Amino acid sequence: MNDTPINPKNTFSWKTLLVGLGVFFFVAISIGWFLHSKKYVWTNDAFLDGYQISISADIEARIIQLYVDEGDSVVTGQLLCQLDESIFNSQKQDAITNVTRLEQIVKLQKIEMEKLRDIYFVAKQEYENQIISYIAFDKIEKDYHLAMANYKVSEANLVNGIAKLGVIDELLQHTKIYAPRDGSISKRWVVAGDVAKIGEPLFGLTDVKNIWVTANLEETKVGHLKPGDPVDIHIDAYPDRNFTGSVFVVRASAASRFSLIPPDNATGNFTKIVQRVPVKILLDVPKSKDPLYLYPGMSVEISVRTQ
Repeated sequence: MNDTPINPKNTFSWKTLLVGLGVFFFVAISIGWFLHSKKYVWTNDAFLDGYQISISADIEARIIQLYVDEGDSVVTGQLLCQLDESIFNSQKQDAITNVTRLEQIVKLQKIEMEKLRDIYFVAKQEYENQIISYIAFDKIEKDYHLAMANYKVSEANLVNGIAKLGVIDELLQHTKIYAPRDGSISKRWVVAGDVAKIGEPLFGLTDVKNIWVTANLEETKVGHLKPGDPVDIHIDAYPDRNFTGSVFVVRASAASRFSLIPPDNATGNFTKIVQRVPVKILLDVPKSKDPLYLYPGMSVEISVRTQ
């Protein structure tokens, strides 16, 4: 039997070394994390954002044809939809006929007024020379004033008829619906044959050229931010690509203020919760041969370098 005693100092030194290494790594990681948290502000509560435009009709008419569908790219002024023009064309023909009739009435009223005006001037001279009686002159004068009034009314009716024709022409312009800006059709709400209602959406248009990042940061972190701070952006759809940007603005209210039912802390049932403040971050879109599908709502992680 081997009676050689075990040296306890050797065992103690290995344990001490392992514990020391563990403490060293823990302290190093803690210091590194502390320095990183002072220099960077990070969150994954962020998403791509952009202008969402609801395209609707200004008149009520049946949809004859749709020229775009979901996913199509459009440019400013491109025809998207054609509404039925038949009713407005009928109204336009009626308005044109009415304007022509009113023009003829104006001509007739003008001739009548000018004829009675000449008679009035002659009668005035005769009355002053006491050739005709006051009663005869008064009748001629009133007939002239009546003719002048009828002429002015006919002119006003003509102006009104031309204005109504202009309204119908304007309504005909609104039977064609055009893209208000460049973008992509994100949603189509109607099909050909539906009746377009005033104000009801026909298409959803996304401006894919003006995209930014909205990051919801804890209120305890926004104090470190200032406009222009550089931002490292990671988009989940492109895990192998690095994007950059810069802080544009810190919104003037917490995100909870925009909820459907904002919290009312005056009810007595209060629990303090760290609020999140939306921060708008401008995205630097790099040039790429392949198309980049950057659409509002896509998930993002951001890291803001505050120092």
